[in-house]
Amino acid sequence: MSKPAVYQQREITVYDNGTLKDIKDAVVEEKPVTLYLNHVELATMICTPGAYEELGVGFLLSEGLLEDPDDIVSITCQEEEGLLYIETGRPVTQAGSFLRRHIASCCGKSRAGFYFINDARQVKPIESDVQFKAEDLLAAINKLEEKSETFHLTGGVHSAALADGANLMSRYEDIGRHNAVDRVIGSAFLQRINTGDKCLLLSGRVASEILIKAARAQIPLILSRSAPTGLTLDLAEDLNITVVGFARGRRMSIYTHPGRVITSGESTTIVQQNRQLAEDIKRLKKEKDVYIIAHYYQRPEVQDIADFVGDSYAMAVAAKDSPCANILVAGVDFMAESAAILCPDKTVLSPEPRATCPMANSIEVDDVLQFKQEHPDGLVVSYVNTPAGIKAVTDICVTSSNAVKIINKLPRKARIFFIPDTNLGTFVAGQLDRELDLFPSHCPTHAHITKADILQRKAEHPEAEVLVHPECDPEVVALADYVGSTAGIIDYAVKSDKNTFIIGTECGVFHKIQQLSPDKELVLAQDDLVCPNMKSINLKKILSTLETMETKITVPEATREKAALALEKMIEYAS
Repeated sequence: MSKPAVYQQREITVYDNGTLKDIKDAVVEEKPVTLYLNHVELATMICTPGAYEELGVGFLLSEGLLEDPDDIVSITCQEEEGLLYIETGRPVTQAGSFLRRHIASCCGKSRAGFYFINDARQVKPIESDVQFKAEDLLAAINKLEEKSETFHLTGGVHSAALADGANLMSRYEDIGRHNAVDRVIGSAFLQRINTGDKCLLLSGRVASEILIKAARAQIPLILSRSAPTGLTLDLAEDLNITVVGFARGRRMSIYTHPGRVITSGESTTIVQQNRQLAEDIKRLKKEKDVYIIAHYYQRPEVQDIADFVGDSYAMAVAAKDSPCANILVAGVDFMAESAAILCPDKTVLSPEPRATCPMANSIEVDDVLQFKQEHPDGLVVSYVNTPAGIKAVTDICVTSSNAVKIINKLPRKARIFFIPDTNLGTFVAGQLDRELDLFPSHCPTHAHITKADILQRKAEHPEAEVLVHPECDPEVVALADYVGSTAGIIDYAVKSDKNTFIIGTECGVFHKIQQLSPDKELVLAQDDLVCPNMKSINLKKILSTLETMETKITVPEATREKAALALEKMIEYAS
């Protein structure tokens, strides 16, 4: 097995004494590795790639969970997945106390506390278009260095601060860099400071966990005297955060979203930069015969450059009817797979193949095969939000817009396994007064909405109608004036004679409604209705994909043929 790379080369922008230039630079890699001891998840460690077995054994030894090399029965490492399994020949009685002691520590804790690109459930991408003068950023970081009194005395602490331009608003030192950042963020929260136009200053390395802290506080720029990691930059790209490192003297390196940093003489805004990106995209898609389809949950600027915008069902039909030789899908991976399944003669591209749907990936083929074995005459109905492998063992697919219609056409006596969304299945069963076997999974974004959220919004806007997606909790659905797909919600809001609507789905639908009915007042049912995976796609990634025509999405032919039957049957039954 080849040795994993411990660094990567990235294109960055360097500010040096008043000028900006693009260069290539090396960035150290960072990888989360989850350690299982005797089949019990023990800790997740953020580390440099490689030597995972040595790391795990050393960690257990240091924590008093190992005494003798002969205690180790086996060590299994799945490098790609970041999983390390260590089995010992005798019970480890201290493991429970270890977990209680370390659950809140940054050096080892539950996997659930970490953010992964393919499992982004809680972190909202930055929406701010604020820009910062390079000169102000350097002035601020130099002030941080000057005012770090404890560091100058001891050399043993880290510093962090919140800055408004060149001015430091709050500053803390701590032996832990995570602690220093938490103090800064906590101070801003207690003072109700709007952090959407501020920057976070650090004296030390910008690790992925610190990036997530900034994202949760909605801070658009991180400025450090030290280096970021590769994982940090991957997440920063997706979460629309500008990361600046090695800020010292009159020089700094801008790693992500460089448009936020301008020189004194610059007047180019992010809006203007997006306009140029859009023009380049429109030119290239025409030159290369590419048809762009996008989901309603995409960023507004992505919807604006698409040839077609719709929900999952409409996207599948649009892909099938595409007039071009190539299709670029601005959506999560199962949407691109659906296009590849329905259009074997076309090249299907994804600008961000790591953008996945947590719910879609929650079910395994074995779950479906087990149902088929236990119920040979049963039918498997898959929500289109499933991978190609699941569709291949499915009898028919559905979307939220046609699930009721299609299942109503299926034999009444047939036992149906509806996968994977429990809430949508519950809604369909209620509409048809029909029992369905359901799989325990849900959409993380829609699951955020609670009955209390709806009641609070209704109290604030008593005249508003409540429009929600059937992926919401049944208690939420019960309070709605209308329940439907994203396309259905948009259509209802546009055609209704009412003016105010509480929207219970991802915030991306606002763009289309406001385009068609600019006078309508729209209120999100809950403040954080953002799908980070959908929002990980941006104009820069789309342009890069068009330039290279890479990141092609393919499905093995045997799988594709079987999955196509389920999708084709959906289109037939829904028409």
